[in-house]
Amino acid sequence: MAKALVISSEMDTVHLLQVKLGKDGYEVISVRTGDEGLEQVRQEKPEVVIVDPQVPGVRGMELVSHLKEDAKPAPAVIVLSSKSSAADIGAAFAAGADDFVGQPFSPQGLLERMRVNLVRVGRLRAESEGA
Repeated sequence: MAKALVISSEMDTVHLLQVKLGKDGYEVISVRTGDEGLEQVRQEKPEVVIVDPQVPGVRGMELVSHLKEDAKPAPAVIVLSSKSSAADIGAAFAAGADDFVGQPFSPQGLLERMRVNLVRVGRLRAESEGA
């Protein structure tokens, strides 16, 4: 079972992701601050991290950068943000994010993007392999 770490202080979003990802077979860990997120990524070594860059503590693109640097192997990092200007998206990718999803979002669309990014970063085999 793949682990997904959700870093968000938006409890409605956290609950939605816990339910949707849990039904899709993910073990979901959720935290409310960037500091807790960095601690959990080191301890739990999740395959994917979904992060709202507006969380308290270490935040923004500094948080995204640390998530990619601090865990080995590095998880797929998907930024989930209500701020989705071209500059915000560019900053996320420059910090090392693997994908960016603006809010509001489709939970099913997020799941598909998670799968694609997990395959791309080598944390999940493509369905056509091994079939």
